[in-house]
Amino acid sequence: MATVKHPVIDRPTLAWERSGSVYTAYTEVTAKYRRGSAYTVRESFALLRPQYNSLGLFTYDGTGWVVTRNNFDEIREFTEFSTAKLYIESLFALEHGG
Repeated sequence: MATVKHPVIDRPTLAWERSGSVYTAYTEVTAKYRRGSAYTVRESFALLRPQYNSLGLFTYDGTGWVVTRNNFDEIREFTEFSTAKLYIESLFALEHGG
């Protein structure tokens, strides 16, 4: 059976959601049904979490932040939260032309 694709009516935006100490970045885009009602499509873009210490334990001592995306190979480490968040926002801008 063929998949029905609904036209996108807006540009994608980046939305953040926090669950404990883990932040998830989502791309959100508005699409429209043939009859006129709109809905939002949300896909995971990146994950931002605290870095674990040398024993593999999670600590709140601010040792750093880790950004993961699609593959296990796509991991980046940052010392500050703001730098890691800016990295994700920059990737979004590059990939979605904004």
